Amino acid sequence: MKKVLLVLVVMTLGVNAQSVKLEMKATGYESAILSFENESSINLYEKSIDWINSIYNSPSEVIQGQVLNKSIVIIGYKSGAFKGAGAVYDIKYRVEMKFKDGRVMYTFRILQSGGKGKMYTWDNNYGFKSNGEARSSKMYVKTLTSLNSFANELLLNYETYIKSDAESLEDDW
Repeated sequence: MKKVLLVLVVMTLGVNAQSVKLEMKATGYESAILSFENESSINLYEKSIDWINSIYNSPSEVIQGQVLNKSIVIIGYKSGAFKGAGAVYDIKYRVEMKFKDGRVMYTFRILQSGGKGKMYTWDNNYGFKSNGEARSSKMYVKTLTSLNSFANELLLNYETYIKSDAESLEDDW
């Protein structure tokens, strides 16, 4: 019971403490710079590996590249990421984390979208006019809202995990 309460408190604090928001633009998502005071790049790297191990079913398959204590690249898949034109679409995405003392550069990018076993290369211009403005059609607005929501949920989950004392959560059984 204490563990559940502690997790809820940490998640509530995390919702209020998310330092940056990701928003899709015609050029894709901009990188987020996350600050973690008094954390070494080595500790941030190790906690990031722990985070990956905690949320992905097959962490070794998700990690596509890593440079010890400097960077990690993961490729993930989100089923039912957004709805459009009467169908539900999945996405394949990439997250790159680069580490420096006290900071992580977190980059989220959509690679592919599709459904029913077919995936297509994602076009960052989807939902945007040629001048870079977001389209106002309900379908585009819902799609971008869904994608931004997923990107930010993943970022919030990461940031909350890194800021929490994950070891104390695991040891309180």
